[in-house]
Amino acid sequence: MKRALKTVGVATGLLGMTLAYWFPAAHAESPNGSGGVEKVRICHKPGTEDEKELLVPSPAVSGHLGHGDQLGACGSGDPGGGL
Repeated sequence: MKRALKTVGVATGLLGMTLAYWFPAAHAESPNGSGGVEKVRICHKPGTEDEKELLVPSPAVSGHLGHGDQLGACGSGDPGGGL
């Protein structure tokens, strides 16, 4: 069971990286429009009392998706790009 969950986490992370590569403007933001480190809006710990929106550096997205976070704003029903 743990192996299956790990496989799902890795697959989810790869999907997130693929989406971020092909649709970067759909869910990414640059701080102050300065062209700095690209940030991606995620819903951290969705469906729990600790749920909150975060802007994380794009390289950290796969790790967040791997443990159950979701792309986009919390409660929006939007997976982070209208996909």
